[in-house]
Amino acid sequence: MTPLTDEQQREACLILAVGCDRETAAKYVGCRVEDLDRQADSDADFQQRLRRAEASPELAHMRNIQQAGREEKNWRASVWWLERLAPERFARRDFGAVTRAELKRFIEALAEHIACEVQDEEDRSRLLERLRELIVGVNEEDDEIEPGREPPARGAADASEDSSTPINPIEQYEE
Repeated sequence: MTPLTDEQQREACLILAVGCDRETAAKYVGCRVEDLDRQADSDADFQQRLRRAEASPELAHMRNIQQAGREEKNWRASVWWLERLAPERFARRDFGAVTRAELKRFIEALAEHIACEVQDEEDRSRLLERLRELIVGVNEEDDEIEPGREPPARGAADASEDSSTPINPIEQYEE
């Protein structure tokens, strides 16, 4: 890979700063996402500029929402954008709905209790295996898109608990 030019780096950051993702930025500057990532890994300054550029649209939309009380201007567009950028954090949820992060924390706690409380090794292993099967089922369901529903947009600032990361919080308890 040839290092990105200063112009390519600047343009990539500008594309990210308006809310596009790394894939769009890479296409625009004529490289691959992996090239952007490699350049960022080898250039701490570029990495910091990328992170700031990716975060700036979220901050702008958050400012719009904060100003909604004073002006009825553009706040709905900002909410729409945030819901699609990071649905785990911003999308409207039905009462009682559980996020991936909450589900993961619950399964971790359950696995810890099973590991500590179930003395018989065979029973403990069997219960942890059943729990692992449930986790596999949840991860497989995530791979399917519900009919009539688009998958959430993949934004640059997605949290680490995004829906593309499989859940498996019981690995540490499996023998």
